[in-house]
This record gives sequence, C-alpha cells and structure tokens, in this order.
Amino acid sequence: KTEGILKSAQSLIGKLSGERDRWQNQVAELQAGLEKIPLNALLAAGCITYLGGFAEDEREAKLKEWNQMGHLGEFDFVKFMSKESEILQFKADGLPVPTYDPLDV
Repeated sequence: KTEGILKSAQSLIGKLSGERDRWQNQVAELQAGLEKIPLNALLAAGCITYLGGFAEDEREAKLKEWNQMGHLGEFDFVKFMSKESEILQFKADGLPVPTYDPLDV
C-alpha cells in the first residue's frame, strides 16, 4: 500500500512540475503584455481618433508604420479592445471571431 501511495505522490509531483513550467511561461507572457499596454493603448486611441477616415489599406499601412516605430510587433485592435470572454462567447455561440475592422465607422 505504501508503494502505491509513493507512486501516486511521484506521479502528482511530475504533473505539478509540468504545470509549474506552464505557469512560469504564462507569467512571462503576461509580464511582456503588461509592458506593452501603454503603447497598445496609444495605438488603439490613434486608430479610433485618427485612422477612422482612411481607407482600409491606408489604415493597415499606417498601423504597420506605428508598430515599427514602437517596436511592438503585431497589434490586434479587436483583441486589445475586447475581453477574452467576449471572443470565447462568439466561439461558444458558433459565430466567427470578429474579423471586421472596428474602425469602419
């Protein structure tokens, strides 16, 4: 019986160490995301106030230029401005995740 308990404990420790690695990766991703929030908010504000009157291809070009200036990588307006729960609800309802350009006003 003791061997069974020991084997179960070792199995649990192995599984938890995998979770620990996953959590550490997730923490690193979240910290990197936190550092980008001010610049992403600036980009979102710029998109809303400045780019709304431009054609879609011009908006994409300007946004790409801004991304390069801020060294942000890829900026996803919908992902930044939406809650993850909203996106998950779209999927749960069998709807496609919004791919529309929210700047089309």
